[in-house]
Amino acid sequence: MTTWSEFYEKYDEWADSTILNRISSLKDMGPSDEITEVANCINDDASEKLIKKAHSMGTVFSPEEIADIADYIEEDLTDDLVERYMSTRKPLSYKDIENLDGLVSDQMMDKIILYDLGLGYGFTAKQIIDLDGIVSEAVLTKALQISNPNLTKRDIENLYGVVDEQVLFSIDRKLGTHVYDDEIEEDDWEEDDDEEDDSYDYADTSGKKTGFLDRLGTFLFASSVDKKMREKREERLQNEAPAWMNRKKKYSISERVYVRRYGSRQSGTILDVNTNGYAVKLDDGTFLTNVRESDIERGLF
Repeated sequence: MTTWSEFYEKYDEWADSTILNRISSLKDMGPSDEITEVANCINDDASEKLIKKAHSMGTVFSPEEIADIADYIEEDLTDDLVERYMSTRKPLSYKDIENLDGLVSDQMMDKIILYDLGLGYGFTAKQIIDLDGIVSEAVLTKALQISNPNLTKRDIENLYGVVDEQVLFSIDRKLGTHVYDDEIEEDDWEEDDDEEDDSYDYADTSGKKTGFLDRLGTFLFASSVDKKMREKREERLQNEAPAWMNRKKKYSISERVYVRRYGSRQSGTILDVNTNGYAVKLDDGTFLTNVRESDIERGLF
């Protein structure tokens, strides 16, 4: 049997095969920061084995450490590590959430937000908007309702398409910001629906049934309203992009990198850089668009 103290002191002197054997014989486990340090210094197979061993022995990794070792393990195990951390009832910071984006499952991202909300930690309007596409609409809607952040008129506009629109319209009316008054008259539409139902229910009424062209016109009007609001929100987001869009990109065009994909690392070359991410051509000929920075890493080629 091997103690962690012995392993930590001598692992960098051992061959890869010896490290694998000693991981199997570990009878105790060291602190999470030392495990993270070792995992980043040994080969990938040994790293995965060490992390699994540590998890089986009850080690709790911090969110920062989880993000640091996620490259070596499958998404399911990364989710389990986050689940273990949440059992401590300590919150995850917004930076932790950003770092874990792309490393855990969509379901776990939702669960993290709900977990923080349950601990009494709220989110700002900007954070909720920036989480669009990362966290589900239902959870972002709950985050907005529970956090109850101070909302400006621009926040109300930018939240369109991010949270449930009926909840957003209700908040708009309550705050008196009147962002959607001209575009949508919800009560009028409901009254029109009731009148249309009456014309169908009673055969002796003098009003004729709404024809196909009338219904088509209503549909096109509603669709144009939705399109108009989405265009307005996209314009707002372009004029006031979140900070992460404006930060200097870590990687550059023509740089050789590894891309984390389907639980493995694949080598390729960056072809383009934009606000949505990176365009990468993998060595197997596959083209990837909008690859997130968190899914890319440098390597020795």
